[in-house]
Amino acid sequence: MRGQQMLWKKHVYAGCALALIAVLAGCGGGSDDASTPPVDGHPTPAPTPAPTPAPAVTARKVLLVELDGLTYPQLKEGIAQGRLPNLARLKVLPAYSGGVSGTQTQQPTLDTPGWATLLTGTWANRHQVRSDAPGQAMHADSVFKLLKDGRSAKTAGVAGSSALAQLLVREQNAGRLDSLTDCANVDGCVADGASARIRDGYDLIYAQFHSPADAAASSGFQQGYRNVLANLDAALGRLQAAVAQRTAAHPGEDWLVVVTAAHGLAKTGSGDGLPTLDNALTFIALNRDGNALLGSNDAVPASFDALYARASLADITPTVLAFAGKQPALAGHGIDGAPLLADPAVAQLRSKAGSDHASVQLSWRSFADAGRSIEIWRDGQKLQTLPGDATAFTDSSVAQAASGLYRFNYTVVANGIPVSILAQLDYVKPVVLERSLTNGLLYFYGFDSGITDVRGGSLLQNWATGIDSGSLVADAFGAKALRVDGTLADASGYSGYKLVQNGADFAGLSQFTIGFWLRTDCVMGTGNGAAIVSNKNYDSGSNPGIALGMFTGCEVRFNIGSGGVRDEIAGSRFSANQWAYLALSVDTANKKMSAYLFDPVIGEQKTENKTIANTDISKLKGLGVLGLNEDGTGQYYKRNCGTPSCATPRGKMEFNDFAVWSRTLTLTELRSIYASNRSLTTLNP
Repeated sequence: MRGQQMLWKKHVYAGCALALIAVLAGCGGGSDDASTPPVDGHPTPAPTPAPTPAPAVTARKVLLVELDGLTYPQLKEGIAQGRLPNLARLKVLPAYSGGVSGTQTQQPTLDTPGWATLLTGTWANRHQVRSDAPGQAMHADSVFKLLKDGRSAKTAGVAGSSALAQLLVREQNAGRLDSLTDCANVDGCVADGASARIRDGYDLIYAQFHSPADAAASSGFQQGYRNVLANLDAALGRLQAAVAQRTAAHPGEDWLVVVTAAHGLAKTGSGDGLPTLDNALTFIALNRDGNALLGSNDAVPASFDALYARASLADITPTVLAFAGKQPALAGHGIDGAPLLADPAVAQLRSKAGSDHASVQLSWRSFADAGRSIEIWRDGQKLQTLPGDATAFTDSSVAQAASGLYRFNYTVVANGIPVSILAQLDYVKPVVLERSLTNGLLYFYGFDSGITDVRGGSLLQNWATGIDSGSLVADAFGAKALRVDGTLADASGYSGYKLVQNGADFAGLSQFTIGFWLRTDCVMGTGNGAAIVSNKNYDSGSNPGIALGMFTGCEVRFNIGSGGVRDEIAGSRFSANQWAYLALSVDTANKKMSAYLFDPVIGEQKTENKTIANTDISKLKGLGVLGLNEDGTGQYYKRNCGTPSCATPRGKMEFNDFAVWSRTLTLTELRSIYASNRSLTTLNP
């Protein structure tokens, strides 16, 4: 120690002597002035000395400080009031913890899951730490392991919490952590241990203080809590001073200082782990400017949407690795966060299952311009290259041998920086539309390109004169469907649409099937019921012809009659405002009828090969015109009142893939229509 004191004194004396020489040199007054003689009575200024070049960086090192229990609002307040001068020296900005609520990344806003995210750059669906229970292990690669892979980096952990020290024991035993100190809630121990590791030149020092969380849990954000924060700020000042001393002795070292907290706290100061905005709000502070992902707006986010647009706790591990020049191999990349230095990668990377349950949809916010490309990888294989301004991608190539729950690791690479997400898909093996469905297809309206029969055998027209009750709306396949608005009637009371056939009437064939998708709110299905499709006067089901009627509770009745008698299949139901598939098959030669209804909530309902016991099948042509949201007269609702105050109000129905076949369809064919989730237009009918 005496030798060190003498050495320190020698440095002080030498510094004073140099300072004294500099002061004397500045006094002037001697006859040996070597400045340039004056010109025109004005002295020529001395040349500006060249700036001293910064020393070349020979090593990059990181000090990662965690202040558990320090909330972002309390941090901002303390800086604004001048109580936290050392934290004020950093670039402090809001960030989020706890993953994204309602997604696979959501995790409790508790200490241990937060530590795991901080140290792996992943959320709980990867690291598998979901509570504060003891004995847990991180199932994702830690920043210590990733930093050491292929290089001789020295890593240290100084834990204020014994629970964190227990989590890190596995890292030490595996040789990923060269030094581990359990300080058992003694802040001075953390400051001493981290300062020593800084002086020793470790490449990554992780120092965790836990006293703010204990103080907040004990008495909330009162004076005792503020006193603890002041002491912690002083401890941080010690660490900053240790870094300054180390860089003065080793000018080629560049030190990144990162300060954060594992999660926020409730307004009472408790750490209840709930997915609230207060608990999810944390911060990231750096000793240098960050990139656009970290941002510059230090306002407290007022909503989850605003918070999720910011950086996250998962971004710290990739920031450390990028600063150290260590990027994991792209083929095995599994880090959810993105670096906060240099060029930003994509942000807000999200995944969801496609509506067909056989595809995965990715979305993100891009910082790249259109001139640069974005690469999409899945499980180590490159799938696609997109323009730099792309913000979405659908992967339809995830076919599996069987239905089940599958996980896929997607990596989106922008500006050369990868960001990954672990997507989950409850895969349903697609049902393929039967190619035979084009056989015997008389009329077909897909509505994607307008109201046209692609088979050319019929026309769909308005019943009303001078009023168009039809409009094209979005269907379930990402294309168009026909909405028929029965409330739009002309002065004579005509409404709805009618199908006019160019040739022989299908109802006179030996076999036929009518099939279509339907969506409606069921409001019309009261009183005398509503005519979904009908070629008869539907005031009575016994009138000659065909009808599919809707009644109370979304009941559908499949009806045929011939005058005074009828045959009917009743009792099938569909869900309001959901797309359901309806089909009526009639085999006149064998006097059989079958009814089918497929609903996303209720499921499959069918009655097959019911004997036509009463109806004269020669009279099924009815009035020769098939109404949609009307009967074969075009005035069904007029006759049955047709106003909201009446028992049978007018309303809207939506139709899609309206088709008529000259044969009976098989159950396999009908199931393929419903289960494939594909329009018949994909068969190019």
